[in-house]
Amino acid sequence: MAPATKSHTLQALEKQIDDHVAEGADAVKILSGLVRRFSERYPEVAEAFPVDGGPVCRCRQLFPALNNLRCQGHIQSNKEVRVSLDRALMEGGVTSARDARARGVKVSNRRWAEAKGDVEVKPVGRPSKVDDMKLVRAAGEVLAANSHETADVVAVRNPVSKMVEHVYKRVRNCSWYSMFMASALLISMMSFPTFQLIRKKYYGFLRKGQRKTDVCDHCALFENQVLPGFWLDVRRCRELLEHLWPKYFTEFDARKKVQRAEVDIPAKYCEMLLVHIGGFIDAHRPELPIELVGDLHRAAAKALDLLRWHLRLLKSHAWHRR
Repeated sequence: MAPATKSHTLQALEKQIDDHVAEGADAVKILSGLVRRFSERYPEVAEAFPVDGGPVCRCRQLFPALNNLRCQGHIQSNKEVRVSLDRALMEGGVTSARDARARGVKVSNRRWAEAKGDVEVKPVGRPSKVDDMKLVRAAGEVLAANSHETADVVAVRNPVSKMVEHVYKRVRNCSWYSMFMASALLISMMSFPTFQLIRKKYYGFLRKGQRKTDVCDHCALFENQVLPGFWLDVRRCRELLEHLWPKYFTEFDARKKVQRAEVDIPAKYCEMLLVHIGGFIDAHRPELPIELVGDLHRAAAKALDLLRWHLRLLKSHAWHRR
């Protein structure tokens, strides 16, 4: 198009538009409509005059690249970096979250409002139990009680300082599920998946045994033979005494200390069971039939003799694991 023709055309368009507008807002609407229509036919117009009315920007690949950076996990989890990127978009001329999405940057209205400072976006849902220090300490006590230290050194990342530390490796004495189910406190505070997440995040130096020497022979014998044999004999003794007197262990089982010891401390449970069996006849003699007292004495004597032997084994193993 010749310069003279171009100038004449612009003057004609200006006069025609000026005849139909009363204020600047009307002129903006007409000109925006013209740009939108010509942008559909000529890509060059779309590049030179963005349809959304934003500033002219020829670096169209910058926004997809910025979106890829913003979607990375360590950026999403860092609020300060994420908000800084969104504010950089604002300074670059992006006017809204919808405008950003049109340019290829995936940002929600809530995150955009957070970057503007209009609202404080709070995390959705309850706080994570994994970062609850009370649960972390409770899990650590159970893990320490069911593991032993080795001479191997391992590198783990401190979850608080994010620094790599070198510590002595500890090897578990039983399975993760066994040590979790053996603690009534942990069962009441968290689920097993939560226990696993805490263990992996805060106690990475606790590992499974890799060699035969990593597993203590005494602990393996206790878990596989001594403890199962103890509970088997306890069941037999209870069945023998309850066969003679069905209410023999009613009061004993109702005590909370007994219930906790049954789950956490077998030696303590055995001690309380011995005290109960040894003193039951004297404590309930008025209500016991005379002809039954002799049979109860003989059955109680057998149970006491067997359980005292188990108590010695349980105490020796408790001393070994200190």
